[in-house]
Amino acid sequence: MDDAAVFDPPIASCTSCGALPPAAPAQLARCGPCKSVAYCNRECQKAHWPAHKAECKVRAAALAASVAAAQRESLEKAERAMDAAERLSAAALRAAAAAGDAAAQCVLGARLRDGKGGEEEDQPAARKQLELAAAQGFAPALNHLGQIYAEGIGFAEPNAAAAAGYFERAAKLGFPFAQNSLG
Repeated sequence: MDDAAVFDPPIASCTSCGALPPAAPAQLARCGPCKSVAYCNRECQKAHWPAHKAECKVRAAALAASVAAAQRESLEKAERAMDAAERLSAAALRAAAAAGDAAAQCVLGARLRDGKGGEEEDQPAARKQLELAAAQGFAPALNHLGQIYAEGIGFAEPNAAAAAGYFERAAKLGFPFAQNSLG
């Protein structure tokens, strides 16, 4: 999850000196841990740190809790969607996948890869479905692709770099299996 997405509106001026950025507020650098203040440069950040330090710790903890809660909610939603997709008939699963349902794409991709659930094995179609779900940021699909590339299963030759990329994206979304795969 992108922590910056939690903040609205952007911070318009430097928290330390009050200067406006030359072009847009996006040119200000947010405090890394708490994301609640922004500075025009490193010197302003250092100058403001004594006043900000205590508040930063409190806000960073609140942000971490908020991000963790959002990740849990997202994972629970993904689990419910996967459970629902698993219960669909082959025809209904294909229709849901064609309509862009990421969970259906993930389940269909796994079935096509393994030739299970009433599907004939079809590696190119499996890859397409899993990549469509992954492109939507669907953590189970990202993790699934990570496993496929880590182990060289089905359509993929072993590729540690590709596996790590998929695991990192899934882990950033809070997917625990991907976090375990990264160590």
